[in-house]
Amino acid sequence: MIMAATEPDLEVVSHGDLVAAGDYNRLDPQGVAEQINDAAHRLAAILEDLEPADFGRRGFRNGEERTILHIAQRAAHESQHHLLDVARGLGDQVASSAAYNAANRP
Repeated sequence: MIMAATEPDLEVVSHGDLVAAGDYNRLDPQGVAEQINDAAHRLAAILEDLEPADFGRRGFRNGEERTILHIAQRAAHESQHHLLDVARGLGDQVASSAAYNAANRP
């Protein structure tokens, strides 16, 4: 959206509502790990295609500025939390392998 419009208003997402609606605690941790991995690679491909100046493009959520750089940093930060949650669901050995594979996938 930020790339398609000049300083757009960004959607406000209620993460609590998404969690409640998604019933995430009942999902298969291995499947979630794969989804996180796939989403991370899609995001990386999008970010790799951007020019350096594109990271400064901005939109506004509830009147607060959000740049592409800020959104990318937030996505990386949240992904780490999700991987930790998956690690708890899979157990240390399997999760370590999944996190390693996600971080080192070509």
